[in-house]
Amino acid sequence: MTTDEAPHERPQRVLDVVALKALAHPLRTQLWDALMAGPATASQLAERLGESSGLTSYHLRQLAKHGFIEEVPGRGTAREKFWRAVEADTRIEHGRARTPAGREALAIFGDEWLRLRYRSAARYHERKRSGLEEEWAASAAELDTYLHATREELAEMVEEYTQLLAAWTERLGGQSEDERPPGTRTVEIQFRAFPRDPGAATGSGRSTDRPTEGRER
Repeated sequence: MTTDEAPHERPQRVLDVVALKALAHPLRTQLWDALMAGPATASQLAERLGESSGLTSYHLRQLAKHGFIEEVPGRGTAREKFWRAVEADTRIEHGRARTPAGREALAIFGDEWLRLRYRSAARYHERKRSGLEEEWAASAAELDTYLHATREELAEMVEEYTQLLAAWTERLGGQSEDERPPGTRTVEIQFRAFPRDPGAATGSGRSTDRPTEGRER
């Protein structure tokens, strides 16, 4: 079957200093992160995050003003809006945060985002230990590999991963809640690749040890 419809493509957004400063508040970062799991109201988010609905409402409006979230059309009431994260591949170019204000905003957002990622992974481990994720445990994974690489090799590796993730995003993205198969859940994929502290390195040249890889079952 042929179709004239273009494939689903997520818009790309590179944050400038103004947008980055709008995110540079721990609660706004938490709200943006929470809405990536699905739409919610200010009251629901307030209860989830242990804040007042007035405070969450204010920060939600600020996130909407800078294009990070949007109101869900046809859902909610005039008093209780449903919000959702804007679907986009959002990137931060560190070269745009060279000013003192930009570096400070990046530090505030980056520290909170990293804390949220750690907490999300820790909560999964807690649920798994409690026997609440038995059906998903065999599919979930944590992979840790240590390599010796140049900057160019690392950049190439990250680019290949980015393309793989983009392909899966195109394959799975663009579906409404009603179109998703039964059993669908929000899946968080964490990937970090960075040079280790030189003081922690041992030996010289390329490693002769086999990379270690751990997969959770």
